Amino acid sequence: MLAGAAARAQQPAATAYPLTLHVTRSRLVMVTDNSTSNVRDVDLLDLLHGTLGGKKLVLAELVHDGFWSRGHPLLVPGDYAVRLKQNKQTDPGELQQSYELRLADGKTRLLFLWGMSE
Repeated sequence: MLAGAAARAQQPAATAYPLTLHVTRSRLVMVTDNSTSNVRDVDLLDLLHGTLGGKKLVLAELVHDGFWSRGHPLLVPGDYAVRLKQNKQTDPGELQQSYELRLADGKTRLLFLWGMSE
């Protein structure tokens, strides 16, 4: 019982996620390392297409690194609370960002900027 209370106490409050990501499309993609035929070298990404602050983005979550032995829940399109975790401009015209998405139950997912369009 105390462990559950401690876990809830460590979760950031909903107000710590000031941005809204509107997910319009979600899909799981397997990415393989072409240098090997070992199935254990398969990574699984959840690619989220949506809008954030008026910009069209593709965000990726690495949901499994290595052998994919079981399914992973797909994020349902809709609105999600997010916060910017990293915002790095490596060179003029280049951007590296990561976001933390908060689910309704307080669990979080780490997402990386994978693509953007106007």
